[in-house]
Amino acid sequence: MKILSISFFDLKTQWHYQDITFDQLTLLVGVSGVGKTKIIKSIKTLREIALGKKVSSPIKWEMNFKIGDTEYSWSGLSRHNNAKTFNIRNQYFLEHEQLVYMSEDNEVVEVLSRHESEIKFMGNTLPKTNSDVSLLNIFSEEEKIFDIISAFRNIHMFNFDHEKVKVITPEDHLKSELHEKFLRLKEEEPDIVLKVMKSIDAPPVFKLAEANLYFPDIFKEIKLDFIDIFPRVEDIRIRIENEIRDNEKSCYIFS
Repeated sequence: MKILSISFFDLKTQWHYQDITFDQLTLLVGVSGVGKTKIIKSIKTLREIALGKKVSSPIKWEMNFKIGDTEYSWSGLSRHNNAKTFNIRNQYFLEHEQLVYMSEDNEVVEVLSRHESEIKFMGNTLPKTNSDVSLLNIFSEEEKIFDIISAFRNIHMFNFDHEKVKVITPEDHLKSELHEKFLRLKEEEPDIVLKVMKSIDAPPVFKLAEANLYFPDIFKEIKLDFIDIFPRVEDIRIRIENEIRDNEKSCYIFS
């Protein structure tokens, strides 16, 4: 997924931004308090909503992104649920939600929509469903939605504080089915290992540590690109240590 632009409005606090556009590399630069962290958190909020988390605040958004050669626009509006009933599922609900894409003929095609009580999917009106969960998640197994959900899963948030040494624990990923497959292929078919490693659903810092172990030339290329962007960084070193902080887990140490 390549995020093209986002508009976001927090209806409770009135904090918002309009049509922030993203390039191949986008850096958020500014003094403390101007909203850099809030922008990142808004992207995290949209990711969580897309993946099925119940809406927990009144917000309005529009997110434009590209998967392959197809451009999509996903918009929504959540509001406070004023229903006076003990059966209320959540304090907030999605009043509006829509996903459209641009066809090869440059026509806007609607995939799904929610307008108050009416729900449509590929032009067909459907029965009512949960109003506090995104339609993207509800229809996540459908062919038109599956790749989009997979792309949202691959948005990873990592708080990198350059003043601290980063300690990453690899055990959970080492035990994953995909990583076990990766280790087998490393021995049996080393020519496709890189492709498999790219497909592992893991944080970028974990993949960076794996690249350092198995693809040092690629790691060096990534490191030099990082240093070129952030010239104050002189080097990036990664090592694995055991028995960190009085436990038996192995950890990646970033410094």
